[in-house]
Amino acid sequence: MTQPSHTAFITGASSGIGAIYAERLAARGYNLILAARREDRLQALADQLQARYAIQASILKADLSEEHGIAAVEQRLQQDPAIDLFINNAGTAKLAGFLASTPREHQAIHTLNTTELLRLSYAALAAFTPRRRGTLINIASILALHTLRAAQSTAPAKPGC
Repeated sequence: MTQPSHTAFITGASSGIGAIYAERLAARGYNLILAARREDRLQALADQLQARYAIQASILKADLSEEHGIAAVEQRLQQDPAIDLFINNAGTAKLAGFLASTPREHQAIHTLNTTELLRLSYAALAAFTPRRRGTLINIASILALHTLRAAQSTAPAKPGC
């Protein structure tokens, strides 16, 4: 008897926590949709994981600080019924003192780390609910609990929801 296939969609997948999730889920047999800004890194990771684990991995170049990137992720969540795990991992940080960033830079960090996290959480749950299956994992940061002097803009934005 074959085990049903699972598909995980991971944002921020080109490096760090997102790439680690991709590796671990591929090792467990998950097919993957990898999304991030850096298409070359995404493709290299997808190729590596497909070769190593005999899974399917596709990529979606999406800058989640841009409206068209968010819309692309929302659309994929709605249109791909195979997705049963969404790892909402995209985020950003700037390690610099508070006054080293402009108000616009602070707002961009906060928007990506909170507003877009909530928007994509909503999109995932809206897709999963009629299917009566699906899991959402939101990634925050230790900076929400233990701030660094050089991360004064990032810390309040990382608790997310």
